[in-house]
Amino acid sequence: MNNIDFPTNATPEEMAREISGLKAILTLMLITMGQADAGKVILKMERLIADHPDMAEAEAFKGIVQQMRQAYRQETC
Repeated sequence: MNNIDFPTNATPEEMAREISGLKAILTLMLITMGQADAGKVILKMERLIADHPDMAEAEAFKGIVQQMRQAYRQETC
């Protein structure tokens, strides 16, 4: 997987669209997994974030997980 090149346009707008798309794809994957497994994945991500050494990155990751959690709840309720 490390040898695969995923080219990204350098404009902030294009990167933002790609990141939004990735969040949506990951959220859809969680929905497809089912509630029990998706919950385990989210809890595992939150544990890994809590142990992340870079606090700025950890805060960004927390925000992403929170957005995905909210989207997951909207789709499954």
